[in-house]
Amino acid sequence: MESGESKYCSNCGHVYERFLTVETASMIFDLSPNAIRGLIKRREIPFYKMGRRVRLSYQDITDCLVRYPALQEVKLDLGDKSSYHDNVTRKPKMNLEEFEEWRNEVP
Repeated sequence: MESGESKYCSNCGHVYERFLTVETASMIFDLSPNAIRGLIKRREIPFYKMGRRVRLSYQDITDCLVRYPALQEVKLDLGDKSSYHDNVTRKPKMNLEEFEEWRNEVP
């Protein structure tokens, strides 16, 4: 944010930059507080310290999130198969006699 700009939205008064406690971030991102602390300890998310207090920027955390595309968004080269599962070759199921035979061979 450049100097001279307000840190509040001119329309609704919402704060542009919002700092969160570990507990608040854990509720927002549906993680346990210990999971958030682990991310901080491994420095996987940026954080700020004020004395012993740790604060997280909402914007910094959302910038760290990785979006994985849905299957519909990924273009698969399936050839003449209609779906991914048609490409998988499955072993035929055993009948009861084959299963008993296999079970007797296993130590």
